[in-house]
Amino acid sequence: MRLIEISKALTALDRNGICEAQQLGAAGNLTINGAYATSGVATLETQRIVGIYSAGNLSGITFTVYGTNSNGITISEAVTGPNNATVSTTQNFLTVTRVAASAAVGSDVEVGTTGVGATAPIVLDQYISPFNVALGAVVTGTVNFTVQYTNGNVFPSNTSDLNNLVWIDTISAGSVNAVGTLVSPVAAVRLQINSGQGTVNMTVRQAGARG
Repeated sequence: MRLIEISKALTALDRNGICEAQQLGAAGNLTINGAYATSGVATLETQRIVGIYSAGNLSGITFTVYGTNSNGITISEAVTGPNNATVSTTQNFLTVTRVAASAAVGSDVEVGTTGVGATAPIVLDQYISPFNVALGAVVTGTVNFTVQYTNGNVFPSNTSDLNNLVWIDTISAGSVNAVGTLVSPVAAVRLQINSGQGTVNMTVRQAGARG
């Protein structure tokens, strides 16, 4: 019987922890100079969603975030600019090496972390029969979390496939200890923190034998 244990906790969001407020006279790269930055690279405490904020209307600009995830895979994602709001990536970044704007940025823009972040995928053996996975989540402190699964390829050859990966809730968003099971084959599961600075410890126990 295979047992995996993993935990996740996020520090409070830092709206300009990657790039402090700045403008650009033409298309180009923002300066990575926030609290997470060292020598032009932002290294987050754990992989998490990146947010782009502006009080102005930058919806006509595409911002592309480049970096890596906690598996060391190089990733990138293009995001439509904000309009007096924060827009977020769907990918979880551990490092941010570049943030590019497709046009001049005439209003201050900030890049930082949000209150959301997920673990790296936990890959399951889809060929074990019968397929049976027990999931458990134990909460410490104040936190809201979700456990999700996917049938997609979590180690694709290009980042566009990662950007299009679909994650489905198997333990819906909650803030108390929870358990769940999966009896149909899936490729992987993950734990996502939706809000709060508490900790969630998740166990994934897969039973069965290869036929």
